[in-house]
This record gives sequence, C-alpha cells and structure tokens, in this order.
Amino acid sequence: MDLAYLLAAQEGKLSEYQEDENRVSGTLHYGSPGIGLNYATRLQNAFTYGDYVDFHERLYPMEHWLPRLNLLRPEHLYRNPNWETSYLSLTWLEYEFKQYCEGCRVGIAGAEARLLELLTKEPSWQEAAKPFWPSQAEVYFHQIREDGRNLDRNLDLIKEDLVQFIQHNQLDTLFLSLGVGQKFFAMNSQENRIFVLLTLAQCCGH
Repeated sequence: MDLAYLLAAQEGKLSEYQEDENRVSGTLHYGSPGIGLNYATRLQNAFTYGDYVDFHERLYPMEHWLPRLNLLRPEHLYRNPNWETSYLSLTWLEYEFKQYCEGCRVGIAGAEARLLELLTKEPSWQEAAKPFWPSQAEVYFHQIREDGRNLDRNLDLIKEDLVQFIQHNQLDTLFLSLGVGQKFFAMNSQENRIFVLLTLAQCCGH
C-alpha cells in the first residue's frame, strides 16, 4: 500500500488513488495505507533518507512495481542489495531478536502492544516463547493512540507519545509496528535505535 501511494503521487494520480482506497486486489496496487494526500512528500523522504530500507522484492507484486518508483537514495545509505536478501524481518526476529535484546531496555509499541503484554504474563506463552523471547531484557509496552485508528489525524500526536515513551523509560531500542506511520517516525530517531516492523520497508534510524 505504501508503494501504491508513492506511485500514485509520482504519476499525479493521488486523488484518484484515494477514491479507490476501498478496492482490494492481490495483484494490483490498490489499497490505502491510512494517510491523506498531504503526506506524499514526507513518505517519499522517509524511504529516500532512511538509514536502511528493505524493499521486500520477495513479496509479489513488489518486484514488478518497484522499478517504476523514482527513488534516488544517497549513496552512503543502505538497502537490501537484491531479491534474495529482501524481506528479512521474520528471519531476523526468529534468529536475532532474543540475543539483540538481552541486557537492553526495549520498548514495543503498536496497536497490539497491550495484547502482547498480557501474553507475556501467561505461563504457557512464556514456555512456548523461550527460544525467541529475551529473558534478561527490560521490556516496556506502549499501546498506540486510538489503537492505531485515525492515523491521518493522529500521526504527529503519536510521534509525540512515542518520544515521551522512549524518554520516560530510557529505552535503548523501540520496536514499532504502525504501518505506514512508522516510516515518518524513523526519520527523526537520532538518539535511539528505531526498528520498524511488519511493513513494506524496514527503515532503521540510528
């Protein structure tokens, strides 16, 4: 949906795209990321200047539509180099997440953060998650404003909430799941490591 939004803006068809936001297709670039017409430049900047972007070519139809996107990223920034090295978030979560978090102050924010917080207190969940969940990390949870609804209206307020969440808990790292909204936040994350997950792109701001 983020790619569809950017392509529509690039081709001067963003208003038409917004009119079709309720259409669903598994092969065509329909669907709305939940933001209005006024966010196109900010979204393009997030993909252009993010420290590292995984473009998820492994996912159809990403590999077919990406060549149409005119995105000129500075040479000193990083991205996944090819199809084989794309869409690594699930692999990283399975093999690296636990070790990465050990000994850290970690924040998890998203529309389902409260649910995950409750699950972590369940003995059966704790047993099942042992191979993947850090046992020596301080983990803090933050439920996104309005559970992620009305993103267009709340985006900058959510950013303020997250800054306060990071500062109050003195976090080393924030894992943020907020769809398209997390790209905007990752662009201003100079003092903390921000990992945005489960989206078209993996932008990591250091």
